[in-house]
Amino acid sequence: MADTLTIQVTDSLLNTAVGVFTIPVVTPTAALPAFSPVAGTYGSVQTVTLSCSTPSSAIYYTTDGSTPTFPISGTTQLYVSALSVNASQTISAIGTATGFTNSAVASATYNLVVAIPTFSPVPGTYATTQTVSLSCATAGSSIYFTTDGSTPTFPTTGSTTLYSTALTVSATETIKAIGVVAGFTNSAVGSAAYVIGAVAAFDFYISPTGNNANTGTSIASAWAISAINAHTSVYSGKRVGIMPGTYDVSGLMNAIESPALMLNGGPDSSHITYLATCDSSGNYSPRTATLDAMGSTGFFGGSNTNNSSMLGQDSAGSQPAPSHFGNWTVDGIVFQGFSFCAVQVGDTAGNVGVSAGVNASILNCVFQNSNTGHMTGSNPATAHYSPIEAYGYNGLLISNCFFSNNIGTSTNATHFGAIHFWAFSGQGYESTNAIVEKCTFLTSGPVYGVGDTGTVSGTTIRQCYFDKTPNNGGASGLPSNVAIAGLCPSGGTQSQPTSLHNNICRGGQLIDGDASGFFNQPVGVFNNTWDVAGGAGTAPNGPLGIRIITKAGFTNLFSVYNNLNYDDGAASISPNWYIAGNTTAFTVLDYNFYGTLNRYGTYPAGGGDSGVTLQTFASFKTATGGDAHSTTNVTNPFNTPNWTTGPAAGTRALAYQVASGSVAFGTGHVGGLSSGAACNVGAWSDPSVTQIGSYFNGVPD
Repeated sequence: MADTLTIQVTDSLLNTAVGVFTIPVVTPTAALPAFSPVAGTYGSVQTVTLSCSTPSSAIYYTTDGSTPTFPISGTTQLYVSALSVNASQTISAIGTATGFTNSAVASATYNLVVAIPTFSPVPGTYATTQTVSLSCATAGSSIYFTTDGSTPTFPTTGSTTLYSTALTVSATETIKAIGVVAGFTNSAVGSAAYVIGAVAAFDFYISPTGNNANTGTSIASAWAISAINAHTSVYSGKRVGIMPGTYDVSGLMNAIESPALMLNGGPDSSHITYLATCDSSGNYSPRTATLDAMGSTGFFGGSNTNNSSMLGQDSAGSQPAPSHFGNWTVDGIVFQGFSFCAVQVGDTAGNVGVSAGVNASILNCVFQNSNTGHMTGSNPATAHYSPIEAYGYNGLLISNCFFSNNIGTSTNATHFGAIHFWAFSGQGYESTNAIVEKCTFLTSGPVYGVGDTGTVSGTTIRQCYFDKTPNNGGASGLPSNVAIAGLCPSGGTQSQPTSLHNNICRGGQLIDGDASGFFNQPVGVFNNTWDVAGGAGTAPNGPLGIRIITKAGFTNLFSVYNNLNYDDGAASISPNWYIAGNTTAFTVLDYNFYGTLNRYGTYPAGGGDSGVTLQTFASFKTATGGDAHSTTNVTNPFNTPNWTTGPAAGTRALAYQVASGSVAFGTGHVGGLSSGAACNVGAWSDPSVTQIGSYFNGVPD
């Protein structure tokens, strides 16, 4: 396309010349459309927005793999609002504008893959019949399994069976399972081997009267507890039994933030180091042996200058670094009298990366009676301390552990947690895939993902019980009254989703995801129970139900559904809210039960926390576009005849069950979708949930 230009020139002698010029006209091209979120593999339904930077442009798209056209032909559609991608597909788009050439075709492929099913209890060797629950983090998923060693399939073939209720495993078998959602790619196969019968004998033994000059291979020739340092090459990848008794390790504690007992892991994931308690006959028996860091010194941690952990791994310290990081399990030990930390996962200096914490498991342990009050080493007012400190990991399991009476100093209540997850921004890695399940937390700090030092992602916290009523009033010298905090980076980028479900919080604050940063990956918060006042007669200091915030530029990340809030006599939750998040943060928000104090919060659209707006229930629903089937409730939904006393030891989480006649019974929906099967609102969602909090000898701690 071109235009012509004629120019006539006349000089002073009246001579005239005429020139005709051809001028090409260049038509600009519309900008290529952009997609948010970007193309990739996701574990949940995605809400995709299209944009074009050309002013006054329009976008035309297809979702069937064909090329979009303008003028419209075939399956091309005009883009008018965000697209819900609920099945794997490719979106192709062009930008158009008056006076512009159509853009080239931009394409984005979204592959939706179901999360691999998980198993509870964890696979392993057990003395008695186990009730095994299967779960899948992908909303609306179904699970198909086999127990004969074959690979499950969908559509079903052979022995594949649809999972509907917990499985009774009374003999040795392997369960294999896949997750299935219509339109998604089936998950990879999850596999769990259970050995039922007498637990295998230990390879080595430790006793209170042992000696490291002994062989350690029998009860009569047991080692001392210091053999964990002295015989690292001997027990690596073996089973070590700790005989009943109390072990005074105060003399091994030191001023360096590294373990007093430096545990050597196994050489690979098939040969882990297993350190567990046993009975006097050498058979596995949890909670028979206690490691005491105070001993007769009168000081928590053995001295007021000690910063060491009791047991774990590190690349620096008074003991040589282990030859094998990761690949270890600690089972059934009681830890007490410590100050800085009881068990340390990974490497405080970050030198070893996530391999330092690969395949680490802490099972059936007790963490009790600790205090940072005597510490004068690392600044107890600003440093972080907790019974478990995890510094870099990929695959960390903390299961069926009991935390009780772990106290921070008066200036350190927030920084003293129950579990701290770390990553180190300067080391170029993130800590991923930690699971905390079936644990009980009494007078202990929060499970805290410390995001201001790196990126923590892929955390699952499920079926845990938190009692925060001892510090409902916010007294100094007691742990923070937050149950779950952080788990998101202040500056880094997460690669894995977060899942927080089937937890119970009595009093305090349930989930504060804004403690250190913002999320850029999906977060599932579902089937949790928050008893606001906890039957204690005192409303929490600064109560908070759920606060989760997206990183700037991220939307539609959060699935929040089937959560049960009960005021339980609380007269106010000011200055906080039942729930607060960005108005554009939620992909699913429904079937939640809130209290009647009418406080909700919204943060700006598009992510970030630049100011929160107080909302009523009605205005919150309008602002977020969610909670269509949610409601407020004043009626006690729990099966407790005399709730004013609160749940006691031996009942704890069981007091929060719901039954027919409760407003929470059968009124939720799996996945938070009306198409999902009916389930209970709150932590006791369905019969497959058989345990919340830690159990010992078959009853809650």
